[in-house]
Amino acid sequence: MTPAELSRTVRCALRAAIADGELTLPGALPDHVLVAPPRPGGAGDLATNVALQLSGPAHRPPRAVAEILQHRLEQTPGITKIEITGPGFLNFTLSANPHAEAVAAALREGGAYADSKTLAGETFVLRPTPGDVRAKTAAEALANVLRTAGAEAATPDDRPAQRVVQAPPGEGIPQGGTGWPGTLREPPHPARTET
Repeated sequence: MTPAELSRTVRCALRAAIADGELTLPGALPDHVLVAPPRPGGAGDLATNVALQLSGPAHRPPRAVAEILQHRLEQTPGITKIEITGPGFLNFTLSANPHAEAVAAALREGGAYADSKTLAGETFVLRPTPGDVRAKTAAEALANVLRTAGAEAATPDDRPAQRVVQAPPGEGIPQGGTGWPGTLREPPHPARTET
């Protein structure tokens, strides 16, 4: 569980406590619940002071608000332990490092990690400026992202044994067509002068 996920989880628990009548808050919930590493004297991986912030509007002691949230969050996947420290700080011990979980998922799924079919059936031909190494690298990276999203993507070097040059403006893939254009002309080169 990442800090952003924990923040959303705590906010959802607050919303549920209000809906069930355990907490009464005049006005709206905060848009964001701040979750950060605990300060000295705290415990666990992440902590929040949301119970202290809401105790005044809720007309309840901070510790009572923290206990309501602790009870609602105890069975949340990804949270191993919840401690209340001081007047009402919630301290969370998470089940594993969120980065380690992402790496484990990528290793488990292999080449299929993050694949989607969002762009299935779409065809993209990326033509970087000839001789521009940065543009070529960016085009190849973008082609990989597009392929991961299910599209067919090609850069000029994807077609071995055939010379491909930049298409003049206005030419290229016909409207609604897919694949490579039929005819491409050599781009104009600036005149070279020998000195």
